[in-house]
Amino acid sequence: SGLDWTISWQAQNREFIGKPCIMLQLEENNFSRLVGLSLEAKAILRHGQFIYANEQIVGEITSGIFSPLLKKSIAFARI
Repeated sequence: SGLDWTISWQAQNREFIGKPCIMLQLEENNFSRLVGLSLEAKAILRHGQFIYANEQIVGEITSGIFSPLLKKSIAFARI
């Protein structure tokens, strides 16, 4: 999700839950990103909806809501 900056990488022998998976993703450059979205259409983005590009699923909304301040739907999605 682009949050690898939150991990202290100085101590190479430090173990934590998920470290093998994160290391593999970093080596293969195969990981998802958490992005913000806004929708211009009159609809509300909701958790669990899929994000499509060229008729293929490329991500999923993790949280979404209507913003009264922006007067449009906003969301976070993992792509």
